[in-house]
Amino acid sequence: MIWLIAKKEFHDNWISHKITLAFVLCLVLMTVSLGLAMKDYSDRLSSYSLSRSEDALFLDRIADYVYYNKEGEHSGESNIGDMIDTIGIYRRPAELSILARGLEDRMNRPVRFMDIRKLGFQIQIDPGNKQERNKLFALFSPLDFLFITKVMLSLLTILFAFSTIAGERESGTLKLMLSNPVSRGQVLLGKFLGGYASLVAPFLAATLIALLLVALSPSIALNGENWMRITLIILVSLVYIAVFFFIGIAISALARRSATAVLLLLAIWVVLTLVVPNAGWLVAKRVVQVPSEQQIETEQFKTARQIEDEAEKKRESQSYLPAYGKYHVEAQPEIKKAVKAIEEDYKALRQKRLSLSQILTRFSPVGSYVYATVGLAQTGIEDEKQYYTTLRQVEIDFAAESERLLSQTFGDGFNKENPPPSKDDPYAFRAWVVQKSSSIYENFKEGFSSLFSRTFEKSSLSETLNAIRLDLLLLVLWMGLAFVFATLAVVRCEVR
Repeated sequence: MIWLIAKKEFHDNWISHKITLAFVLCLVLMTVSLGLAMKDYSDRLSSYSLSRSEDALFLDRIADYVYYNKEGEHSGESNIGDMIDTIGIYRRPAELSILARGLEDRMNRPVRFMDIRKLGFQIQIDPGNKQERNKLFALFSPLDFLFITKVMLSLLTILFAFSTIAGERESGTLKLMLSNPVSRGQVLLGKFLGGYASLVAPFLAATLIALLLVALSPSIALNGENWMRITLIILVSLVYIAVFFFIGIAISALARRSATAVLLLLAIWVVLTLVVPNAGWLVAKRVVQVPSEQQIETEQFKTARQIEDEAEKKRESQSYLPAYGKYHVEAQPEIKKAVKAIEEDYKALRQKRLSLSQILTRFSPVGSYVYATVGLAQTGIEDEKQYYTTLRQVEIDFAAESERLLSQTFGDGFNKENPPPSKDDPYAFRAWVVQKSSSIYENFKEGFSSLFSRTFEKSSLSETLNAIRLDLLLLVLWMGLAFVFATLAVVRCEVR
């Protein structure tokens, strides 16, 4: 009897052209979105490759940038800080960002080493984003697979489910159906299987056609793990659609008329897809107050100046830096420690706000679906954390390599082997400076090439599944709760 009800539901949707319209809509949305996304990915990948090539060429010629040329003439404007500022560290665009853009743009901005107040180099992210991207994505939310499923498919699910029970009641066929030896549980399962198949079939067909175009495209190469991730994204999407379908059946059973059911479902859809996800972030932002980056930088500068002023009382310094003031070498360890403590407190507050917003947004199935999908696409929060972890390690490695090269170049070993001549002989002294300058940049080229060519490792599939396991469990839980809700609604609904 369940299969008879399911076939009737599927047949009704077919003759009403719902299945055909759903297929056309899904096919147009999927092909257009993936076409635009692949073009954008191709542009970003080309820009990434070009930027890496330009920096590699610059590193090859870096030994030419010396303070003195071979004729002993001062080059004036060339210095190591300016050179470092021109070199970036880039992350290769994630292939599956064509399906779920997520935080991809935050991880595709070029990273540079900026000479902050001439006190040392630290990593700074260039907000200009040198890598080329589709400007429409900056103005509007990208119409990717995630957006289509999260918004369009959930709304389409409501249109398929709102009349499953209420429509049968209005036409009088529900009473006739229950007059046969069939339980209400069988009615629920039959209605779900028939209606769910009516929506999932065109969705899967359109998705497979769009993915076939991706597989045939020369602009993107997907490996076996990418296809496994795509399969998991589709499975997660099917669970997400099932949640809304069960909710639709429940409201259809509780409402006496189809018009009432569709209005109630639209209100629920607005709350779950729009209100809760956005309210979660706003509430977290209100509860956990986090100062702006400018306020943090101001506090760090004030703290550094207080330490410098205390050091000035003990010993008057002859070193002065523009826009900073008196500079004391002996105070730098304490300054770095204090600045680091302020930075850590700031990061802890940001993490606390992020964790709270994630908890609140998971009160909707949309939250768990988004976190699971962007995680599988390697554009999620955990991927961004791994990205910044890599950057911090590069910063540490850069500081260590800088110290080693400076010690090697300016240390006693070099001067003992190559003692400076008397300044009374300007030509000999210039030749010595040229040799030292050339040594600086040759060492720089050899020591830092590996750092600037650092690649960002992406999460493995096992790491991703471990990171999103909570959201996967919550989606299954949401489906279970929606099924219980639908069961209770169908069992208690009035026949007439």
